[in-house]
Amino acid sequence: MKNSNKSASFTKYFILFSILIALISNVIAVINFLSNDISNGLWSITNKGLYYFLSFVIQAIILLLILFLMYQFMQNVESKDYFNVNNSDKIFLIATLTVLYGGLNMMKGYLKPPIEYKTLLDTSVDTNLLLIILSIATLTYLIIYDESKKIKEENDLTI
Repeated sequence: MKNSNKSASFTKYFILFSILIALISNVIAVINFLSNDISNGLWSITNKGLYYFLSFVIQAIILLLILFLMYQFMQNVESKDYFNVNNSDKIFLIATLTVLYGGLNMMKGYLKPPIEYKTLLDTSVDTNLLLIILSIATLTYLIIYDESKKIKEENDLTI
């Protein structure tokens, strides 16, 4: 874990880049969807596509929130503020939002909208990005765990 500060800095910028990519790709997907003929009957409450579209929009917002919280968390890690009380709140929110994102993804499978909806509102790229961010978060937790082990060893030696 010698290069943890460099890794945290790189990760922070990777997350910023991911925020931009996710924002741009989701806005383009919504614009393409709304400009397509299939979206003409979207606003009917009996249309399963409406719920699929709303799920997509909610998932996009959740992904951006997760990325933003992860960016804030990485700023604290980069400044070696590991044991900040807000970090546990951010980790809890990231975990909760990730579960919500996954639940919406599962729910969309049961809606069975027309194939055009699935093609135009594809979240597989966002889901893959979320998995990458979660693996980065897990590696960051490892850095924090190693730092806490060092502090514990120092405290054990002083007693």
